[in-house]
Amino acid sequence: MITYYLLYLYLSLNALIRRKFSILTGLFTFFIFVIFIGLRHEIGVDWINYSNIMYKVDDSLFKDIFLSGHEVGYFIINWIGAKFDSIYLLNTMASLVFLSGLFSYCKRQSYPWLSLIFSLPVLIIPVGLGLTRQSCAVGIVFFALNAIDNQKIIKSFFLIIFAATFHFSSIFLVVLYIPYLFEKNNSKLQLNLVLILCGALFFILYGYISSVITNYSEHYITNKYDASWSSVGSIPKLIPSLLASLLLIFNKSKFISITNKITFSLYYKMAYMVLIIFFLMILFPEISTVFDRFAIFLVPITIYVFNRIIDFRLFRISREYYQFIFITFYFLQTFFWLEFANFKDYFVPYKNILFL
Repeated sequence: MITYYLLYLYLSLNALIRRKFSILTGLFTFFIFVIFIGLRHEIGVDWINYSNIMYKVDDSLFKDIFLSGHEVGYFIINWIGAKFDSIYLLNTMASLVFLSGLFSYCKRQSYPWLSLIFSLPVLIIPVGLGLTRQSCAVGIVFFALNAIDNQKIIKSFFLIIFAATFHFSSIFLVVLYIPYLFEKNNSKLQLNLVLILCGALFFILYGYISSVITNYSEHYITNKYDASWSSVGSIPKLIPSLLASLLLIFNKSKFISITNKITFSLYYKMAYMVLIIFFLMILFPEISTVFDRFAIFLVPITIYVFNRIIDFRLFRISREYYQFIFITFYFLQTFFWLEFANFKDYFVPYKNILFL
């Protein structure tokens, strides 16, 4: 457990000492997290399942990629890992996808070190270490959000589709883009091009898409394998996203004044998605884990909102006090997750292949 607390201490000290990444500290921290995630040993609830999937993929040919029922992107890195008979290579490749997106997004924020702290107990530990497919998809979603910040809607849209090739659940974010595609100031040529490309992709990949949807339906809807999809930890993990969403909704004018219209509109819709998921978790606690899988992709709203409330000193709180509040809050969340989470035994003690 000491490994997790040392990482938190390292991020906290940097957040207090310096505001931004330097080239050296950024690369060094990125390298630390690649080792932390990529070279972990028997960490995560689905470690055995991921290992079994990798060795099943080893028996597959590339022509079977669209018949496997697995997402294409994840199939490819599995296939590479299997060819080298190394789940550590697979996990390292996945960590590079996840961390590249996370660091590129955090670097654009006013407080990158605090942004990593916002991510540690809700993304880096539970998702980076425990949910390999989702971590890759989240990493690409971060790139999509960067593209939105640059007002590149079409690029962001297709990055979301690309994220779905690692975990199909991320495709639900596409609904955020529908209003943009039909705005009056968009050219008909651009809209038609997007619709044609989407139609062609659907036609070409129909067999693959139907097999993935069937796979998800059997797991999450009909529960063919009689799995438990209830988790008491789902709502506590959602609390930061819920708080960030409420702050954004009730301080709409402040956020509009410091960001572009397209970026604000997307995060505003994300905020309402968080509220919907929160109420669904309360109404249907027996499948709270399923909703938690979708909530993972909305965690970036915490980074976006919390950075900006520090910038415009919401509630007239100084930057120093905000740092103290956030560092304390996220330490408590990390502590309670490591001490009391249902699946903590799959994460504690932390093991790494370098130190066995």
